[in-house]
Amino acid sequence: MSELFEIIHAEPEYYKNGNIKGYCSEIKHNGLNKVVTVRSKHHSDYSRKYDEATELLALEWEAYVKNDNIDIFNRTMENLVKLSNNNGFNESELYIKAKKVEFNEKEPKIPDNIFRLYNSPQNVLNSDDYKANITIFDIIFFPMYFYKKDKMRKINRARNSFKLNYEYYMDCLKEYNDECDLENNKAKKLNDETSRTIKGYEILDPLVTKDYVQKALTFKVKKYMSIGIDFEFNIEYSTEDKTLTVDFDLPGEDIFPKYKDFKLVKTQKKITSKQIKEKELNDLITSTFYNYYIAVLNDLADIDYKHNFENIVLNGYYSGIDKRTGNEFDMCIMSCKVDMDHFRNIKLENIDSKECFKYLKGRGVPNPVNLVQIKPIRFINKEQYKLIDSDNVLSNLNADTNLAAMDWRDFETLIKDVFELEFLSQDIEIRNTQHSNDGGIDVIAFNKNPYSGGIIVLQAKRYTNTVTPEPVRALKGTMQDINAIRGILVTTSNYGKSSYEFAAQNNITLINGDELIQMFDKHGYSFHINIEQAKALNSN
Repeated sequence: MSELFEIIHAEPEYYKNGNIKGYCSEIKHNGLNKVVTVRSKHHSDYSRKYDEATELLALEWEAYVKNDNIDIFNRTMENLVKLSNNNGFNESELYIKAKKVEFNEKEPKIPDNIFRLYNSPQNVLNSDDYKANITIFDIIFFPMYFYKKDKMRKINRARNSFKLNYEYYMDCLKEYNDECDLENNKAKKLNDETSRTIKGYEILDPLVTKDYVQKALTFKVKKYMSIGIDFEFNIEYSTEDKTLTVDFDLPGEDIFPKYKDFKLVKTQKKITSKQIKEKELNDLITSTFYNYYIAVLNDLADIDYKHNFENIVLNGYYSGIDKRTGNEFDMCIMSCKVDMDHFRNIKLENIDSKECFKYLKGRGVPNPVNLVQIKPIRFINKEQYKLIDSDNVLSNLNADTNLAAMDWRDFETLIKDVFELEFLSQDIEIRNTQHSNDGGIDVIAFNKNPYSGGIIVLQAKRYTNTVTPEPVRALKGTMQDINAIRGILVTTSNYGKSSYEFAAQNNITLINGDELIQMFDKHGYSFHINIEQAKALNSN
């Protein structure tokens, strides 16, 4: 029986002469705070009534929970701005509480018999209590000889057992200490990374500022995910006018309730409900969009605790299925450029979200009955990167392919192909850019994931000599120019120590020839790199 049920009373009732008068139970449902009495003269009838009573209580509870969930949902949607306001942001808690890992004080599990007879190795090896020296006297008196012989065998077995168990214990202890060191190193690395991110935002480093907003906003929006809203977003930051642009998805229609007034019909043992009227549902969706928009805007203002952003452009996108045509759509229906000094003077606890959106001169009317697509005030424009459609190169190669001797255009496309496989399980679009052979962007990826979203720049270097630090530093400059969150440099050769040191400090991943071959192997492709052969072909 569920923990919600509690049997208060359950025992037979008797006549004065001791015969059973009948059977009786009192069943309490803790969730409903309701007590039901079941009574019958015959046990079979009593059992049937008992089962029926518990079934009806369970159904009544189900109806209650459904109604309560709808009430909670509606209240939450009405109070999204308050939910945002009450979630004060502490920059030291950026996107994860980076702290030293706390371990269980207990040491690793030790075999039960390790210290059963002895407290320490010294006792086993040195104590006179556990020595049995054979003397001539013992040989003459055979019983003592056999007694001491038996004792020596037991002691030797105990020593051997202790030695094995003690060695095992020491191995466990070493493994435990190594694990502690590893976790503490991870925590230190995370602390250092968090400190660098916060410092970069405070000094308005363009690349780090974008990374900071990505991580801080991800931390903030967990409260929306907990109520069923999948928060997806994309950001850009402009150093020229200190404007942050955020594209985010408005809640889908599927999260809104379609039925209400759940009731139990006892005679039929079923739950009935009423369908929410279309106008009522549309009003709920519209008001939610306004509330959600202002709540996200407030989250962004809260994240910007240094007041570094002069403006925030917030574009709300809505996706669904057009009921007239059956076609899917994804359109911007809300957009606003907000002066943040102005916004911080608004008393959000007293506002009506719809009127506030109008006051901020927001564009768009998020009415699900008559959706109108609008042009975002400022939008994240992929076309600025001169994207091109490229044919798949990977499927046309074989094991004889020497990657270092490929045409450089094909090599750039090949890098796009292999990273498509790497990013297959993630929401990442990857494209080649216009071939230029001038050291610019070769491949670009657009990541919409809220935990790691942003632009990733990839450059392909089909080199036969060690890559100098200059291309690595140039990639850093390219990342800053387009506010990329990450850079990846791939080569058929290798890098020097200074390149690795610079990359480690600037969120750049370096992939050398051996690592590139391993990437292809992981996805079932067998290629090779022969530098000398490539040099010979180039010289010819």
